[in-house]
Amino acid sequence: MFKKLLSKMIDGFIYGLGFVLFSTFFVSIGLFFTGTVTPYQVKNVLISKGVLPEQPGVIESDTPTTILKYFTAPRIPIPKDYQQITVSNSKEFAQALKEAHDNKGKYVITLKSGEYKIRKQLHIRVPHIYIRSESGNPYDVTIKGPGMHVYGKDIGNIFRVTGDYFYIDGIRLADVRNHLIQIAGESNASFPHINNCILQDAYEQFIKVSYNKQSPENMSIEGIVENSVFQYTREIAPNYYTGGIDALGSVNWQVKNNVFRDIASPKDHIAQHAVHFWVNSSGTQVINNFFVDVDRAIGFGMPLNHNSRVLTHSHLGGVIKNNVVYHSDNGDPYGDVGIILESAQGAIVENNFIHMEHDYPRAIEYRFDNTKNILIRNNKTNKAISSRNGGQAALENNNEGLTKVDFIQRLGVIQSDLNIIELYEPIITAKTN
Repeated sequence: MFKKLLSKMIDGFIYGLGFVLFSTFFVSIGLFFTGTVTPYQVKNVLISKGVLPEQPGVIESDTPTTILKYFTAPRIPIPKDYQQITVSNSKEFAQALKEAHDNKGKYVITLKSGEYKIRKQLHIRVPHIYIRSESGNPYDVTIKGPGMHVYGKDIGNIFRVTGDYFYIDGIRLADVRNHLIQIAGESNASFPHINNCILQDAYEQFIKVSYNKQSPENMSIEGIVENSVFQYTREIAPNYYTGGIDALGSVNWQVKNNVFRDIASPKDHIAQHAVHFWVNSSGTQVINNFFVDVDRAIGFGMPLNHNSRVLTHSHLGGVIKNNVVYHSDNGDPYGDVGIILESAQGAIVENNFIHMEHDYPRAIEYRFDNTKNILIRNNKTNKAISSRNGGQAALENNNEGLTKVDFIQRLGVIQSDLNIIELYEPIITAKTN
């Protein structure tokens, strides 16, 4: 009796397993031919399940490196009615911030050269706080957290901003568990300006614009991020849940003349975009930025079906223009698309150069059937520009045959425009004039 029961259980298990494998095979074939999945995605799933061996991956650099560049862009002017304080150490900096808050803002705090270690998150609660280095050179001044630790009571952010008109200029921010700067869109924090900064080594997104989907009328308006560097100094991120600028509920933000380097996942899953605006965002301008070895460079939108009752759109309008995206054959396990529009409407994508040496098949994607009224023109790539899952766009005068020679010429132009001297300079020797 027991043997018969055991035999039936084994037979049932074998038949069930066979059905699952059979169904999975034919479902996968169907998804493949309908464009829902790509061979690249199938390969990554098989690697993650142990069916295929892991790719070599990127070995973390023993010596931290930085992008070396001259920060010669104009500084944010000091408004005439601001009080001015100059500080030279962490204690004085904390006291200056307290004074600025006690007096309801309109303060500029100038930091002399040095390292400023913080013991707790710096909450900017009042409007018109401006933090700047004395020299204007972010290699001279670092505001530093305790490190990129996942757990424990370490500092989550360096800055959490709930006041309007937060300015920061000529500062390096580094080493925190969550974000280097969090702009609280749920508090209507608007008009921030980040200029001539280095943002590096955050465990999660470097700049986060947060948003409460239960009060979607509260948004962050007209932020500017320019002339800055976003980088991981060990040539890859410490985990996949990271990104450069991750902005929700953001209106008319500008991201221009920045460099993004090595925002790439080491394992488990693809990293977030180096620049991503979504969840009721609109009017974003991403112009003249340089992306090097990031999993995904620029994204507008994301499917929002599960939030459709409270969200009106994923991303509306906006421009992605004159950007340069390069991904070398460096073994990053999740190198992916250069520019992607997902559930986005009305964007213009033009005059971008994309050259990718990994095996992902597309340089620019427009994805899902609610992606529409998109204009993609005058872009030069070495991979496909194409639709996925029903996305619609007008294509004009694009070139998918970009040669390495022509790309290197454009690479030289963007590096000159952004005053980049070296992409992988050891931190111990990095200096500028």
